[in-house]
Amino acid sequence: MVNNPHRDEKALDYDNLFELFSSLKSIQTPAELHGQLTGYLCSGKRFQPDAWLQVAQKMMDIDALTDEAKVTLINLYDHVITALEDQAFGFQPFLPDDSESLTTQARAIGGWSQSFLVGFGLGGAIQSSLSEEVIGILRDFAQIAQLETELEDSDGNESDLTEIIEYVRMAALLVYTEFNKPVDSKKGQSSEPKKKH
Repeated sequence: MVNNPHRDEKALDYDNLFELFSSLKSIQTPAELHGQLTGYLCSGKRFQPDAWLQVAQKMMDIDALTDEAKVTLINLYDHVITALEDQAFGFQPFLPDDSESLTTQARAIGGWSQSFLVGFGLGGAIQSSLSEEVIGILRDFAQIAQLETELEDSDGNESDLTEIIEYVRMAALLVYTEFNKPVDSKKGQSSEPKKKH
């Protein structure tokens, strides 16, 4: 976990992040950035703080990060690591809450799933090393990314979307578990990300 003395859990509210991203003119939504970070971490890789901020800035396609954005993004990184390692399976895809329309929620989980695939790919997992279960999950995520997003607000659609989000949640945890098995702490668990640009 990144050592962050200015941790502020309130800043991780989706609406707060959406407002911040909008003010920065980010091309990514908070859901997409969260999905891409989760995919990268699930591949077994880690970022050092400065490297994460640089990568996040590139993902968002913005010229510079404000001090507020830097603190928030470090909070986000810490939050994702903590949630993925939570023995109570507390991890959740970072999405708009259920007060939003089903269309908005469907677009968010589709974007999250597509971004997870991008992040996982950036982690450099070797295709031949993937289990059949993980391969199946990645295929499912690719299908979820193509979901019909114009959904009528109905109980049936709401139930279906809830099931999809729960599947994505548990599937991400399974992938994380497969690629983040405990190792000797003396050997270290962190690795510098490969430069992609």
